[in-house]
Parts: sequence; C-alpha cells; structure tokens
Amino acid sequence: MTDQVTNRINALHAARHLVAKGWTQCVSARDAWGRRVEYNNVMACSWCARGAVQKIVGHNPSEITHELNVTLLELGQPNAIIAWNDEPGRTQAEVLALFDLTIERLSNA
Repeated sequence: MTDQVTNRINALHAARHLVAKGWTQCVSARDAWGRRVEYNNVMACSWCARGAVQKIVGHNPSEITHELNVTLLELGQPNAIIAWNDEPGRTQAEVLALFDLTIERLSNA
C-alpha cells in the first residue's frame, strides 16, 4: 500500500469519526443550535460527508471525495457525494456505511 493510499484511508477514518459524532444535510456543517456554519468553524458539531472531509483535509478535498464518488458509482449510485448525502431520506448510518465501504475498498486494493 502506498503512502498516498494510506493517507487517504486515514483521512476517511477521521472524516467518518466526525460524521459519527454529528451528521447534517444541505450545508457543510451546523452548530449545536442547528445553524449553518462553515466546515472549519470551532462551533461546528455536525457535518455533511463532504464537509467532514473538508474539515480533515482542508479547502480542496477532491482526492478524498473522488474516492467516495468511486464507491458510489460501484454501488450504482450516479450522484456525486454532495447530492447523495443531501437526498431526502438519506440517513447518518448510510453515510457512515459509505465511508466504511470506501475504506475497505482502498484497504483491499
């Protein structure tokens, strides 16, 4: 396994941890009162999938979100991570499962 893959897996684990603490839809992050905040705001306590990745890797999370999108495509989901996360009826458990599947795919590559 290359350092690049290891770094992606580590970032996915860290972002997954954030989503496990608190998940949201339609914004990058929310504070404890449910108000929209930036993903890197110290008051943020819930994140969408992409917002969590941004919190971990910074402003341009394209390498990590690409890996999530690849997993979505493998699952037959044509939407990119932002639209998929925000779909009505989507659950936190489904988002966590996507992180798990992506980590597993990269670990077995």
